[in-house]
Amino acid sequence: MLARKSRKHLVENGVVKYDLLKAAGYIRLSVNKTDRPSDSIENQKKIIEDYAKTNWDIQFEHFYVDDKESGRDFDRPAFNEMLEDIRAGKINCVIVKDLSRLGRDMIDVGYYVQMFFPSKCVRFISITNKIDTLDGMTNITFGKLPGDRIPLTSLMDEQYSIDISKKTQFVLDNYIKDGKFVAPRAPYGYRKSESDCHVLVPDMEAAAAVKEIFGMASQKISINEIVRRLNAAGIPTPINYAIAHGLEGNYNGGNGLWSSRTVKDILTNRVYVGDLEQGKDKHLVQNTHEPLVSRDIFDTVQQLIAANAYAGSSKTNIPRQDNVLRGKVICGCCGGKMQRRRLAFLHLHQQQSAGRWPLHRHVYSGI
Repeated sequence: MLARKSRKHLVENGVVKYDLLKAAGYIRLSVNKTDRPSDSIENQKKIIEDYAKTNWDIQFEHFYVDDKESGRDFDRPAFNEMLEDIRAGKINCVIVKDLSRLGRDMIDVGYYVQMFFPSKCVRFISITNKIDTLDGMTNITFGKLPGDRIPLTSLMDEQYSIDISKKTQFVLDNYIKDGKFVAPRAPYGYRKSESDCHVLVPDMEAAAAVKEIFGMASQKISINEIVRRLNAAGIPTPINYAIAHGLEGNYNGGNGLWSSRTVKDILTNRVYVGDLEQGKDKHLVQNTHEPLVSRDIFDTVQQLIAANAYAGSSKTNIPRQDNVLRGKVICGCCGGKMQRRRLAFLHLHQQQSAGRWPLHRHVYSGI
């Protein structure tokens, strides 16, 4: 039998009574859609329930279930709830199907099994790994020390997670090269096709706003003025539009107003001419979906944005005139050559004799 009898007991009227463990099952289902069927929530529950029924010293309380949570991230809702109940003394036994359900990071798994659980006198049982600690002591693993078994098992689980990530990235890279959309949420103005989530189709309501934005920009209306008009018309921002239509994703609503950055991001995004530019290397595939604006309008808008950016920078970066005094102005204190800094009226003489400044620095006002 996997578990051993608990040493915890009470003595009442000279009769020894064993204190049943208040056990909880922890279950985690990976965000990985190809996760093994044996790791389903229902299967994990059945394995833990069957185990608890065959061990008289375990009083099963309930399950903590984290659905669609990565094993490499230990900041999980149900897992954190379980830790709080452990600290409150509500649970003193944790049962998992296998160590990978607890997590796939070797260091963190080792911390909880070999440090946190023992410090709270919590018995930990991993059924398929045949790991069972007794009275919070990490020295019982069917004749072997957990110190020998746990790191190796966790390392294998961690490597499995890394392999899955690599395989997933390989698939995504191939999708990107084939011109398939891979982001979790469609860009503003589009939605994912119901028949193929890797194909974008126009979202008519949002697409109309995108076309209006490009139309104004092509007429040389400034981005700030476009922002003012969008807000005045009460057109929902991309985030508010997504929230209002129940689109999946984590959103930061902001202040609910359009900004120049949002408008510029739309005006410079090639997705609106029917191209997909994805991945770390910005791999470009043209004509992957229906465009919302013509390439002529898009190119015109890019030229206007570039021209406005150049005009703005040229106003602040006034070319300097040749300095006829270069190398001719000498510091009267140390004899060092002085440098010109526009609008600077201080002569900074950093003394070498102080031992803190290896060089002199001289500044005189620009002429």
